[in-house]
Amino acid sequence: MSGDALGLAGILLTSAGAALGMAGSFLMAHAYHPFSFFSFLGHLLSLAARLAMFDLRGFREEIRTTLEVSAAKSVNRAKLLGGLYLVFLAFLISLAGGWMSYFAGRPD
Repeated sequence: MSGDALGLAGILLTSAGAALGMAGSFLMAHAYHPFSFFSFLGHLLSLAARLAMFDLRGFREEIRTTLEVSAAKSVNRAKLLGGLYLVFLAFLISLAGGWMSYFAGRPD
């Protein structure tokens, strides 16, 4: 496999590992937030905007409200365990992508 192909494969695997890790983390923390995936992203952007504007009071209030809404939610152990497996799989995929990127940069 050429260096360019290995480099591209490394980037793709590392990116896939990062996305899989984010999905696994989302599933593991599902008991602590009341959001669907896209609602979660919107909430995350809202929190980031508050931090960017140094609105720490609003940031804390949003988090407090989220905790209150999700307090009655029960823990789904199947989602938690599935998320854990996804995170570990993500680490392995990212590790493979890193090694591919490393070998792509080595001279033949």
